[in-house]
Amino acid sequence: MQRFRTGVPSVLLALGVKLRQDFTPAVKLAYKQALLRMAPGATIIPVAIDSEDLAQTVHTVALFPESVAGGVAAAQQLAVKLRAGGLNAYFDQRKFGRVHPEVVAEPYLADSTGDTVPSLPGSHPAGMITVAWYDYRPDQVTPQRRSAYVAAIEKFLPGAVVTYKMHVDDGDWTGAGGNAALEKVSMDTVISNASPAALAKALNTIRTRPASVWPVAQFGQMAVEEGYAVRWVPDSSFVSPCDVRTTLKLTGILALTPTCNRQTTAAYLATLKASLPGDAVTTVVSATRVSSGCQIVTSTSYPNSRHASVLALAGRLVKTPYPLSGTSFGATSRFPAFLIAGEVVTGKQRNVVTSKFVLLISASAIGQTSGKGAAFPVPGDSFVKYKFKLQPAQCQAGKSCAPLTFTSDTATPSFPGLTPSTTYVFTLRKVGCPACKPLTFKSNNATATFPGLEPGSTYNVTVEGVSKTGERIRSDNWLPLVMPPGLLLTKAVATGYTTGTATARTLPAKTFIKYNVTVSGVDKAGSITKGSNMLHFVTPSLPALRLTKVRATSPNKGLGVAEPGTLGIFQKYNVTVSGVDKASSITKGSNMLQFRTPAAQEIELAPPAPPPLVPIIGSTEPVNSTSAIVRIIAPSSLQCSSFKIRLCPINPAGPTCTVQACPTTLCQVSGLFPGTTYSVTVICLTGNGNELANTITGGTVTTLPELAVESADATGPYTGTGTADPTPNSWPFTKYTFTLKEASCASCPLLTFTSNSPMVAFTGLKSDTTYTVTVVGADSAGTTTEGSNMKQFKTPAAPPPPPPSDPSIDPGSATATSAFLDINPGTNLQCVSYRVKLCPVKPPSTTCIFAACTSTSCRVTGLSPGTVYSVTVVCLDANGNVIPPESSPVLLTTAPGFNLTSASATSPFRGTASAVAIPADVFVVVLYTLRDVSCPSCPPLTFNGTTLLGTFAGLTPATTYNVTAVGVDAAGTATPSSNWLPFTTPAASPPPSPRPPSPSPPRPAPSPVNPAAITSSTASSPTSGVVQLTAPVGITCTSYIVELCPVPPPGGACVNTSCPTISCAVTGLTAGTSYKVSAVCVDSSNTQVPASNTGTLTTPPSLSIASAGATSSVAGTATASPSSSNPFVSYNFTVVDKSCGSCPALVFTSSSPTVPLTGLTRNTTYNVTVVGIDGSGAVTPGTVWKTFTTDPLVINLVSAVATSLDSGNASAAIPAGGTFTNDAAAADNV
Repeated sequence: MQRFRTGVPSVLLALGVKLRQDFTPAVKLAYKQALLRMAPGATIIPVAIDSEDLAQTVHTVALFPESVAGGVAAAQQLAVKLRAGGLNAYFDQRKFGRVHPEVVAEPYLADSTGDTVPSLPGSHPAGMITVAWYDYRPDQVTPQRRSAYVAAIEKFLPGAVVTYKMHVDDGDWTGAGGNAALEKVSMDTVISNASPAALAKALNTIRTRPASVWPVAQFGQMAVEEGYAVRWVPDSSFVSPCDVRTTLKLTGILALTPTCNRQTTAAYLATLKASLPGDAVTTVVSATRVSSGCQIVTSTSYPNSRHASVLALAGRLVKTPYPLSGTSFGATSRFPAFLIAGEVVTGKQRNVVTSKFVLLISASAIGQTSGKGAAFPVPGDSFVKYKFKLQPAQCQAGKSCAPLTFTSDTATPSFPGLTPSTTYVFTLRKVGCPACKPLTFKSNNATATFPGLEPGSTYNVTVEGVSKTGERIRSDNWLPLVMPPGLLLTKAVATGYTTGTATARTLPAKTFIKYNVTVSGVDKAGSITKGSNMLHFVTPSLPALRLTKVRATSPNKGLGVAEPGTLGIFQKYNVTVSGVDKASSITKGSNMLQFRTPAAQEIELAPPAPPPLVPIIGSTEPVNSTSAIVRIIAPSSLQCSSFKIRLCPINPAGPTCTVQACPTTLCQVSGLFPGTTYSVTVICLTGNGNELANTITGGTVTTLPELAVESADATGPYTGTGTADPTPNSWPFTKYTFTLKEASCASCPLLTFTSNSPMVAFTGLKSDTTYTVTVVGADSAGTTTEGSNMKQFKTPAAPPPPPPSDPSIDPGSATATSAFLDINPGTNLQCVSYRVKLCPVKPPSTTCIFAACTSTSCRVTGLSPGTVYSVTVVCLDANGNVIPPESSPVLLTTAPGFNLTSASATSPFRGTASAVAIPADVFVVVLYTLRDVSCPSCPPLTFNGTTLLGTFAGLTPATTYNVTAVGVDAAGTATPSSNWLPFTTPAASPPPSPRPPSPSPPRPAPSPVNPAAITSSTASSPTSGVVQLTAPVGITCTSYIVELCPVPPPGGACVNTSCPTISCAVTGLTAGTSYKVSAVCVDSSNTQVPASNTGTLTTPPSLSIASAGATSSVAGTATASPSSSNPFVSYNFTVVDKSCGSCPALVFTSSSPTVPLTGLTRNTTYNVTVVGIDGSGAVTPGTVWKTFTTDPLVINLVSAVATSLDSGNASAAIPAGGTFTNDAAAADNV
């Protein structure tokens, strides 16, 4: 592709080159070198040589090969130097004599030969021609005549837009020193807003017949110089196809990554580069911890334009799950990488590709009929709903299983209503009763409830599992189940208005020797009042059974008599008989008979009370998590043979009630849900099972919650994690206490871990050890619930110690004179301090620098700018002795150096400053900032240039300025601001006395009556200006009306202003707009007399800071607000520490109005201002400041635990935006 350049045509006359043959190759080379001193880096092409004024004129084009915007700025600087005169300082007068410009044209688009490049998008044709006033001295070319000059061209070519710049031909052609009387003003004119053909025709007419455009009677003789042409000029929006490069910005997220440090970022960058073309340059823009992991933004620059292929690559990477290969960030990694956005920019072409992903990170059962899952969105806020699909893995033979779908607003739902995989059959055998029939209970859960057992009895329990396919697995052990003794109130009746009696029955009988009695009263409204005390009584103990009398009743019968009252202890008696003969020999009976005593009388506490009229609930209480006891007081007026109990869940509400028949007034209900409140209803049943009307009363009971260890796993040799599963999940446990016991060490101390949530981390464990985990939950009232199960896990063996490693060093970041180094001391080294050696790689400096560092993060100063150093490090012990070996060398390059060497005023309104750069040719743009010392709140003045010599215009006389500068290299990287130097402009001198007019050619006599004239039109701000008039001769004006109309038409509404004097202030203009100015004189009779000429006024564009704010503790962003015309191609933002007037300013350059601010200091207030640079290189300062403060950075150590006898782990909480060069944790040796 042809490389576009920016050209500046000029015609220079060299008096010392008399003949064409005098322009020898040696003279031609010296000519080009002289211009190169004025425009370093340009290509000078002398395209033609002609004879003029007894000497030779050289037609020259200076080409600037950098970007078009930069070339235009450099070309305009050269044009300014050519028009300013003083060329003899650059040219060797022994070869060239005195030199002056004949023609200086405007920058245009050129090829490598200097020819214009036509018809490119974003460019327009312009006719360039230089016309000299031959009949008027420079002081006679007044603003009125110049306005008439422009108006004549606009009349000749309607619709054209005409601009010009002037230079003075100093009359050198008359000999050394020239002749002031023959000086002439040359108008370097640009005509636009017409077709190329129309412009070419107009230039030909102007060249051959100038009087047809500028009548001699009005303008005198107008001479057209050589070097005219129609050339194509870039607009402010022009982008050269050769300057366009494709940029790819990728946003990646390392899912589930707990840290976002430099090591992680470097590893990700290396992996990403493997998926990108080798000729692209990729850097990290930012790395931020977000909810879904570590978000890393990278920027990849390509050396040319390849938008389509890069967009296809971005689409493939962003849309593909697990786009990066390898074990670090691929599909099999613990922290896989996903690319969620790709932005491809080529010039003004921009495309964005986005994507989002969701991972299923866990799925587990939490019971026989329920489960739970966990999804992980990338990015974290991608989804508002999640749909989980469960497909049964096994089905019964010959049947298909339909999938189950669950939709949830969260990423961690539960799955109720699942089919259990196993049915459990529990078998209970009563101990001591071989004839008793075994009891069986079926359950879908591995935990079952056994209702209807006999209090005080012992049962042996075993279990059998039955799978869905019919396979049976029988337990190989039995466990004993000992039921507690039972106590049941069988009767409670009133014996009077204030007395009653109650009867209790114990199972087994005579279990209790003392009874506690409490009472509660129920009023007519149903309110219950508990008694304020408790009484107890003790049943009398009975003596042991003994025989009191034995006698014979016949030869073959006898009688034994026991002590009265003693038989009540026993329910059954065995009786045998023996015979004694006269010789006292005893003969035992051959058999045994048995009899039973009548049932014992029940204990009565008081005379019985009359029963109630309807059944009521005496009391309710939970037995455990799935059963409860309801005590019923039977009615007196109804014949209730039995009762029916109905329990309906009310908190949480449920659709199914539990109904159970109760043969007695003491009813135990099973099959309830844990932690659930039920309403209780009692129904009286007749002997045939019919419900009696009006016998329903109510009450409530709440079952106890359940708690189980859901999971327990090792996370490392010395750490683990546990999770509890409360049922219901809403039960208000406020504390969970996990207890760990070594499975193989009964005497080892227990480890206890407490958490406010069901999840807890275990630390300080032993490696290669099996632990048994149990849990206890407690609510806010301190009521505890023990877990119903235990879990085991085993920690892995500790990894072997790492092999010895040598010390190494990371060069980190470097400024021009300092660097931050991160030191890795290696292993098995007892390092107390470190010695760093930095040696320049190549001359001119050969002296090594040594630095002592007391920690692994070290700052080294005293370096040379723009220098490559070889850096090594060695460890030092406590005595300062070197511990070999020395690390392998790494390279460190310091930033280029930049410093101001002088600053001075050259006039009351101008100044200059010189800078020195190391290396000398590294910077392509230099930005100078001037501050008025006496006005700290005034916006600074900003100037830019392409050399190390800066010039400043528009200064205020008698004012002291501080000046600093910033260098910008070809990549757009800016240095920190340089040192500050002051200078003071002198006071302005009074205007000189007018000199006597020099002889001049005759000119037409003035008219006896002259109308008013516009002498100047000047913008004073982006929205205002001043029009200066000359009062008419022969007319008395009472006022003036000035009209400003935007050009080219239609450019908006005109602005009219009435002024009483010849100095007219105009407001209400539009920033960045050109206006045609006309005026009329209004006399006392209200007659309007137009001014004799028109003028032009161009308001500067406006620019201000729209916003500035911190995005973290070390970064921020700023946005400029340009006027609607927005001619700016570049913005320079200056950021200054508000509390430190002498601190270096930070300068950020951007092609868009928004720029990220980096490298800031935490908790610091900054002032931000902006200047805009348009396509011509003109600089517009912003009108306001913005102030913002960076966030304070707080880092908290959140944990520190030992992992072995000589090591430990620590973790810190780093806020978003925190950036650290080294994460460190320190542990005391114990």
